[in-house]
Amino acid sequence: MFATIVCTVWISRLMAKVAFLKENEEKLKQDYDEKSRNLEKEAMVSAKEKLQREYKELDEEIRERRNEINKIEQKLAKREDQVEEMAQRAVDKELTLDRKSDELVEKEDYLAEIVAKQISELERIAHMS
Repeated sequence: MFATIVCTVWISRLMAKVAFLKENEEKLKQDYDEKSRNLEKEAMVSAKEKLQREYKELDEEIRERRNEINKIEQKLAKREDQVEEMAQRAVDKELTLDRKSDELVEKEDYLAEIVAKQISELERIAHMS
């Protein structure tokens, strides 16, 4: 009978230990699940923060490149204006030269006509004498 009592006490202690271990196992599983969820949340927050930083950096880089492009476009527009002005001045000079050339041709014709009249007059006078 003593052996039975010892066995019963031993079995009840074992059962208590098993129950304690099962309870601890359940708590450990809950702790693990909670820590896992917390780590996952932290990872998501960290990833979102990193994405936001990268987005801001890219946005700044895009803004800088747009400013550079605008400056280049302004310089190009200024150079185009300068080229147009130079071309217009060249056209104006060419027109002026053409007009002066035409005036010279008219003066040459007028002078040739006067010379021809004077020669004719001199020849007429020469035949009179």
